[in-house]
Amino acid sequence: VLRDRFGIGYAGIGGAQTAISLGTATMMIVGGRMADKRGRRSVMVAATALMTVAFVPFLFVTAAWQLYALLVLVPMFGNAASGAFGATQMEAVSPDIRAAYGGACQGLSAAGMAIGSVAGGFLYAISANLAMGSAIACCAVGLLIIWGLVEETGKVFPKTVPSPSPVADLAEDAAI
Repeated sequence: VLRDRFGIGYAGIGGAQTAISLGTATMMIVGGRMADKRGRRSVMVAATALMTVAFVPFLFVTAAWQLYALLVLVPMFGNAASGAFGATQMEAVSPDIRAAYGGACQGLSAAGMAIGSVAGGFLYAISANLAMGSAIACCAVGLLIIWGLVEETGKVFPKTVPSPSPVADLAEDAAI
């Protein structure tokens, strides 16, 4: 898309991937902490809802800078729930099969990304809007599944002393 539609070179594509990775890494840390403090299900629902909504502007992108912004934003929202998903998965099974279960979940996730990428490529060849609409629909179905089937797991830690900022919260946790 970046090369075909906007004429972006390989350096620009690499820059976009770097921004996506840094944003994603940051949100994984923040999202994991939020899941411990606010509850895993609530973080999964909020992140998936935000990711679903953030996909919609892809339908209206007319400039490369808009695409870059969305390519950073969507994975940040989606990956904010990674810690919550991982913890929920591990709490769902007995300790003696957690490693096998975790490996199966990661393997299935990788297979899903591969299948989604191929399907998205085929759909994009037909219509960019069809590909984006399908991504939005998949996110919405995921949101409904989480909303309807996932129960809150794990201990939700109440905040006893208000912290000045989420960054201070993370710094405090790192010091412990």
